[in-house]
Amino acid sequence: MYLLLDQGNSRCKYLLTEDLHSFEDAQRGTWDNQEFEPEYWQQQLTALVGKSIRQVLVSSVASIERKAWFEQLCQEVLGVKPLFATSSKEIRVAAGRALYNSYAKPQALGVDRWLAMLGAYRESLQECLIIDAGTAITLDLIDQAGVHQGGHIVPSAGLIEQSLLGSTGGIAWSARHDEQLDGRLLGKNTSSAVVFGASSMVIGYIKETVGRLWQQKMLPQHIYITGGGYSLVEEALRELPGPVVEFIKLKQRPDLVFKGLSCWFSLNN
Repeated sequence: MYLLLDQGNSRCKYLLTEDLHSFEDAQRGTWDNQEFEPEYWQQQLTALVGKSIRQVLVSSVASIERKAWFEQLCQEVLGVKPLFATSSKEIRVAAGRALYNSYAKPQALGVDRWLAMLGAYRESLQECLIIDAGTAITLDLIDQAGVHQGGHIVPSAGLIEQSLLGSTGGIAWSARHDEQLDGRLLGKNTSSAVVFGASSMVIGYIKETVGRLWQQKMLPQHIYITGGGYSLVEEALRELPGPVVEFIKLKQRPDLVFKGLSCWFSLNN
């Protein structure tokens, strides 16, 4: 069995599979990071003991220290030394085709973004836009030749809500007195005002960015969306003008980072 881990900012997703080329029969799960509390993480890995895991592949945005800690824990509990994917200057994806990193320091590009781009470009071999709606929303554009044209990192609706409720005493106090969300587009209590406002900001960002790419003739047909907040991204894309909606080919890929991770492993081994 291969154990694939996507260690994000707030949670860890895992996938167990016998076949790195197809996840059709894979076992999936997720757990909250719990700020990498040692006993908690040991419990999560212990639950995987007995799965005949021969390789652990990891996409992690954690610090070097936490990666080292996890490596030791993984060896103690599962008896396997994990392999951590890294961003690189370029990586071959097919005969005569490669994905090229636009960062001056390639490893500074978040590995989750790199793997999502790898998974998307390996599948399409065409220019594509990748939107990963996790704790943060990342957006990256790849041209026909596989060259990363750059991207964005913006807060998700959840992060916007946390910022308002955690950094503004009056809003947080008011929200604690709300029993439930009230209203639809416009909130009728503080909690609703924060939630609906945060969602509107994300929808507005997606529509504005994709709309500007369309106007500048930079929008690719293939748009890949992944991450837990994909539904809000999809909603925004469906609200674009008719010609744009008709032009784009939307591809929902919940396993996009895992696809990129398995591809990275295959290409490097």
